[in-house]
Amino acid sequence: MSRRKSKDYEDEYEYEEEDDYEDEDYEDDYPARNPLKPFVVVLVVLLLLLAAIIGLLYFRLQAANTKVEELSANLTTAQTEINNLLSERTAAAAAAAAATPAPTAAPTPEPPAQPETTPEPLITPEPTETPEPTPAPTPRSEYIGISTSATINVTKNPQPVTVKAGGNATFTVAADNATWWAWRFVSPDGIDEVIFDVVGQTFNGVTCTGGHTTTLTVNNIPAEMNGWKAVCLLWDAAGGLKASEGGTITVEG
Repeated sequence: MSRRKSKDYEDEYEYEEEDDYEDEDYEDDYPARNPLKPFVVVLVVLLLLLAAIIGLLYFRLQAANTKVEELSANLTTAQTEINNLLSERTAAAAAAAAATPAPTAAPTPEPPAQPETTPEPLITPEPTETPEPTPAPTPRSEYIGISTSATINVTKNPQPVTVKAGGNATFTVAADNATWWAWRFVSPDGIDEVIFDVVGQTFNGVTCTGGHTTTLTVNNIPAEMNGWKAVCLLWDAAGGLKASEGGTITVEG
């Protein structure tokens, strides 16, 4: 009997240990759950994502600011270079203008002698005297019809213009190898000549601009200038002279 009791005691003890073991395993397999844990995890993920977005935007903004500063610096440098180039160009133009010598006036040639005409006698019962021909008027201008330059080639002469009394007109000349220009006005009969810078003394109120350039502008043209011509005198580098054809002024009204 002692052996049987001992056996039963061992079996009972072993059963109790098995029960204890099973209870502990059950508690490990099913721990107590926290209902806020999923919410906390989602919140942490959102915060990390928001921090990443903010960081990306910050770096993008920094890069944009750096780019703007670089562009501003480049623009300032370009503006400085342009200003320097303009200053150099202005200085060079002024130096070239100062170094250009004034043209030498060409000598005034003597007008050609008018050939004498001998009238043939008329066969009549009573011969009569034949009147001598009236010589053509000699221009007062020392430049009209003069050409002493072998290099100037006029490619465009002043064109005729028609204006109302008190209006304005523009005349243009173009020529190869010309280095100096001077405009003047010639009367309809080719006798009288008025230089552009004193034309107001002959025709009251008339003013001119561009008298030493290829384009002449005449302002406040009166009716008295009807038929007058604008002529440009051109000089070459050697002092040779050539006159353009005249652009006729027609004044209406």
